[in-house]
This record gives sequence, C-alpha cells and structure tokens, in this order.
Amino acid sequence: MKPDSNLSRRGFIGGTLLGGLGALAVDPMVMAQALVSGKKPEDIQGHGIAPGYVNLSSNENPLGPSPRAVEAVAARIFDVNRYHWSFMPDPVEGLINALERKHGLPVTETTWDNWEEVTKDRRMILSAGSSMILHSVGLATVRDKAELVQAQPAYFDTADVWRRFKEEEGVDVKINYVRLTRDLRHNLNAMYERINDHTTVVVVTNPNNPTSTVVEHDALADFVRSVPSHVTVFIDEAYIDYTSDPGYRDAMYLAREHDNVIVSRTFSKIYGLAGMRVGYAALSPRLRRKLSLYNLGGPPGNLGVYAALAALDDHAHYERSRQTVEEGKAYLGEAFERLDIPYTPSDSCFILFRLGDKAESVFSALQERNVWIGDAMWWGLKGHLRVTVGTPDENEAFINTLEAVL
Repeated sequence: MKPDSNLSRRGFIGGTLLGGLGALAVDPMVMAQALVSGKKPEDIQGHGIAPGYVNLSSNENPLGPSPRAVEAVAARIFDVNRYHWSFMPDPVEGLINALERKHGLPVTETTWDNWEEVTKDRRMILSAGSSMILHSVGLATVRDKAELVQAQPAYFDTADVWRRFKEEEGVDVKINYVRLTRDLRHNLNAMYERINDHTTVVVVTNPNNPTSTVVEHDALADFVRSVPSHVTVFIDEAYIDYTSDPGYRDAMYLAREHDNVIVSRTFSKIYGLAGMRVGYAALSPRLRRKLSLYNLGGPPGNLGVYAALAALDDHAHYERSRQTVEEGKAYLGEAFERLDIPYTPSDSCFILFRLGDKAESVFSALQERNVWIGDAMWWGLKGHLRVTVGTPDENEAFINTLEAVL
C-alpha cells in the first residue's frame, strides 16, 4: 500500500504509533507476554533488543517502559525543536515539583517572576541520568589532600572521578576502600573509622551493586547522624525500589534533615527509561548550588522529562515491575539451589552468584549462545557473575543455557 503523503503529525501519532500499541498499551503484562515466546535464546524476543538474544546484563526493566511513557513520548515527538522553557507549563519544572511531592520535599512552584527567589531553597536537581550526579559529586568533593571513603566492591563512578584526577592531573587524593562484610554488606563501622579531617565524601550504594545487598535502615540513619558535618554523605539509591521488604524506609528523609546528605535516584531501572537518561537527587540548597557548578549535562531532554512524568503516574506498571522481579528472584534462587550454585539473596533486580574457577569459561560460553549477563570480576569479585532478573521466559532460557554449559 502506498503511504499517505498527507498524513498529519497528530494522525501519525494516533493512527500509526499509538494505534500500534493498541491493546498492549492497556496492560503492560500483555505487552511483556507478547514479546517473549520461548525458553531457549533463539526463541526469545525481549523488549528493546533483537530477537534471539537474552540480555540480562545491565539491570534494565525487562517489561520495558510504561505504556503511558511511550504515549507521552509519541505525543511530543514532533516538538523536539524546542527547549523545555518554550512550553507552558515547563515540563522540567513540572517533573521537579512532582518529585518534590513524591519524596515529601518542599514544593518549589515557579513563575516567570519568582523563579530566582523560589529556587534558592530548592532541594531537588535533575540530571541527564544519575551517572552525571555521581560524577558531579566526585567533581564537587575532589581537591588536593582530600580523602574519599566507600565500600569495595561497590559501584565506583564517584571514586573513579577521583582516580582519574590523581592519574591525569596529579591531584594528591586518597581513596579509602573498605571491604564488605562476610555477607557482602557495607561495613559501616569500618567505614566510619576511616573518616578523618581530610575526608570530604563518603559513598554508600544502597542496595549495593554488584552484590544486591541492602544496608539495615536504622544502621544507615545512625551512620549519617554520626558523620562529621564537613563530610558529604552520598547515598546512591538506584535500586531502592526493588528491596524485598516493601516496608523498608528509603533515605530521602535523611537528605531533608541533614545539610550534608545527597540521595540520588534514577528512572533507568524500575521505570524502564534507561535510554532516556533521567536522574535526580535530593539534597540541601547549599549542596544543590555546589553541584550545579559541575552538572555539565544540564537537565534531561524534553522527551525523557515527559516520559518520566507519565511513568510516575503509572502505579500499575511500577507494581507489576516489582512483582516480576520478586517472582523472578524466587525462580532463579530455586534454580541456583537445585544446581548447587551459591548465590546472594537479593534486595535488587539482579542476583550475584558464584561459580569459582568456572566463572570465566561459563561467562564466555553464555555469550557464545547469545545470553548476556554481568561479569562481577569487573568489580574484583573473582569467580562471581551477576544476572539481571528478566521475564519468566528470559529467566528460564538463561537457566536452561547455564545448565547446558556448566
């Protein structure tokens, strides 16, 4: 059929793109089930990846984004020639206000006339992905003779900024890595003992990546209260939505109560917007002004902002994503036990498991069969691998392939 050359922009959205979503947009689980059809890698069609691949390597949401987020992007796809401030209301300001309400922060609604006055006390920043916030924290705290404290192994982007300044600029800094406990959790007591007058930042990744373990909340709150005020406590909560205890209290209120605390979040994980690059952090106005000097990427693009606003309102997709991960963790845990493979109980959307001397060869054999998982040896965990929880069929295809290559 010859394409209609007179198809309007709104007609395109309504009749082609959004119409193509159809019933799938009504129920995200229908979407997920439609995208997978087998239990071997060659039979899999995962969301957002080529057929025949099982991609469980990067802790992405296997159900994809909220259909509401997809619709929001489609509705604005022809408006990308405009900056966010060209729209009324400004979507960036709208997302900031929505996140302030979500996390119980003072709401800083602005107008053209009061923007400077209202935002001076703002406790929320947006960024093009939370990685930019991790880097900004590193830039804002690095200086000659300074020291950083963080767990090891853990996600190390902030410390890596310091390492590069030391190697490439000759800055005299010290990174104090503190080994995890035997059960692969942050050793907060040992971390506290490494803090001194030269320490400018302490990094806590909670839940931790790659170990998937979470810090007991009361212990974390006590730790924050005990850290000297000259030290910035940076808590990365990229995976907090996946904690197995639904009553677990996050650290956002600690950023409200303490002038030296930063808590970062991302839309890349449970909200399924990794490709949109939307991150944010709660922090004091003082630290917000300081980080703004280094947040060189600015806010996310308009499409990412509109997608994030829509995703925040889709509570059903959020809960379904949590449920999919919880059920997947149970399935994978039972399979690891059946195969006599030691693993770490997970408070995240991935599981760390140990194969010892077989890890490297198994990792390569899985890749050869189009099954991608994480190599925890990258974090210094020799003999360990990390697998993201996928859809039921993706999980089963992974286990079937793992059994075949062991």
